[in-house]
Amino acid sequence: MILPLPGIQRQEALRLYRDILKTSRSFTWPDASGKPWRLQLVASARKEFEQSKSLKDPEMIARSILNGQLALTELEQKFAAKLEQLRKQEQEVLIHVQSTRNDKK
Repeated sequence: MILPLPGIQRQEALRLYRDILKTSRSFTWPDASGKPWRLQLVASARKEFEQSKSLKDPEMIARSILNGQLALTELEQKFAAKLEQLRKQEQEVLIHVQSTRNDKK
C-alpha cells in the first residue's frame, strides 16, 4: 500500500494498519459462514485504506487516520471487556462445580 501522504501522516497510516493487523490476530473464532473473523477484519481494513488512497486534503487524511484509531481503540476495549466477562463466568462455573461435587473430602 503506497500512500501519497506527507511523511508523518504516512507513518501514522502505516502504524494504524499494522496495529489493525496485530489486533486482528486475537479474533480466531469463525463467523456464521465458517471464515475466521480475523480475515474479515483485515479485508475490511484493507478496503477502507484502499478507498482512502484518493484523499488529497491533509485535514481529511488526518481525520480518516483519527477515526481509524478511535475505531480500533473501541474494538480493543470491547474485546477486552468481553474477555473479562467470559473469564468471570468461567470462574463462577468452576466455583459452582467445586461446591457441588459429591466427592469432597
